Amino acid sequence: MRMNRRLLEACRSGGIEAAFRGISSSNEALHRNLVSAAEAQQQFTETGDLRALDDAVETLEQLAQSDVWETTGLELRAVTLNQLVAALTHRYQAAGNDRDLQRARTLAEELGEIAIPGSEVAAMAAVNRATVLGMCYEQNGNRAELDAACALLESSLSDGTLNLPNIASASLNLASALRLRYEREGDEQALDRAIDLLRGLEARLDRTSPESADVTARLLKLLLSRYRHRGSHNDLDSILDLQGLSAVPEGEQSDVAARLIGLANDFARRGMPTEAATGLDLAIQLLEAALERLYGTGAAEAAISDHLGRSCRLRYQETGGVADLDRAIRSLERAHSIVPKGHDKYPSYAVHLGDALTERAELSGDQAELDRAIGLIRTALDATPLDSKNMPAFLNSLAISLGQRHQRLGRLEDLDEALELWRRAAECYAEGSDTWQVSLSNRCIGLRERYSMLHKDDDIQQALSSCERIVQLTPPQAPAFQEHIKLFESLIHLYAATGCCNGSRLNGALGVWKAGIGKVLQRPGGVASPAGG
Repeated sequence: MRMNRRLLEACRSGGIEAAFRGISSSNEALHRNLVSAAEAQQQFTETGDLRALDDAVETLEQLAQSDVWETTGLELRAVTLNQLVAALTHRYQAAGNDRDLQRARTLAEELGEIAIPGSEVAAMAAVNRATVLGMCYEQNGNRAELDAACALLESSLSDGTLNLPNIASASLNLASALRLRYEREGDEQALDRAIDLLRGLEARLDRTSPESADVTARLLKLLLSRYRHRGSHNDLDSILDLQGLSAVPEGEQSDVAARLIGLANDFARRGMPTEAATGLDLAIQLLEAALERLYGTGAAEAAISDHLGRSCRLRYQETGGVADLDRAIRSLERAHSIVPKGHDKYPSYAVHLGDALTERAELSGDQAELDRAIGLIRTALDATPLDSKNMPAFLNSLAISLGQRHQRLGRLEDLDEALELWRRAAECYAEGSDTWQVSLSNRCIGLRERYSMLHKDDDIQQALSSCERIVQLTPPQAPAFQEHIKLFESLIHLYAATGCCNGSRLNGALGVWKAGIGKVLQRPGGVASPAGG
């Protein structure tokens, strides 16, 4: 459980200053030591200087073990122990020394015995004890300690003795404890209670205060967790509001769009199904809801539309739902129509739309749609510098579209251009990388196609050499490895069937193929293709 950074200040305002006023002039040295320790702790919270925290702990430990309490009473001792517990827990978090945590726990138990019931000091002592118990739970997983921490904090919040800074500290600690209960044990009621706590605290705090920003950040994380799990549209609306979409200031729309796209990517990466939907489903819901609020915001609307289109296309590729592909194209059309040709995002949006149109043209057979896709990608390439990081992906996209048109119309010039584009794309990538494999294997397939048409020996030789290199450089555990082996096998069969192949060249290719088969068989559950040649 994370300590609130302003716990020290809250503790001081809730008891230390009052206690100082009760110290007689004969205890000026005690007064100075407590002030010095408090200032050192404050220095640590502001600068992270661990030496200042060490000084505070040393001063407070000396006071805790001195005999001064015989003349000053229990109230000031309780205040001092509160301060020491806070310092030890801060140091435990910063340095990870278990002795600090155990010492803090011992002192926290003592605090519970000496603090006057119903006092502000007692309330803060309960918060400190709960913080220590929460940390112990994180360390050892003892559920009883977490339950005790929650009970202490609930009691502190309900007895009416805490002022607002200390209410904030107790609420944040309780929300953290409840979050732990949800994350480690799946207690959904704990998650609901944590969200309600933070909502209530957010409503009480000044929106310009540092505490408010911390509460908002924590609330957003909890709402995201619940939305992932349940898919509630109320939570989705709250998430969008917390991201600033209730009123986006002009000039900040792009920043908001970037944050939302980051959230969508986070959802999509968490691809395991929840009770509500898959991570990709939630990403699409988030983007669709955001788009309604960002309508008419120009570049921000275009960015969200583009990401939504690509997400819908990805879901089409996973599920085969044609409605998703149609939805993708509508969103990508929207992004493409918003930005002018000179905009730095225009080439990317044009290629994304071209890729989706190529995919739909393959289903529908619509030649005009395929021709338009090729035109869009050509326009994007013309507007892209040769050294752009996007150039290889754009080359691949145009090659795929041209390859599809060759298969449909049999135009050799389309195949020739696609082969050259795949060659250029492969040269842009690091040898052996996934993107290099895709470009080069596509080129091998194209060379096999052209060899079948023209029977030029150079085509089959290039295809064999490239595929050998792919098999040699691809890890056998890679998902595409067996596909590369099958492609290589088909090339070997084709070469052997010509009747005029070079025997040593064929044997060399077979040796590489067999070595690849051996790698497959060595994998757990490896399945090799039939022997060829």
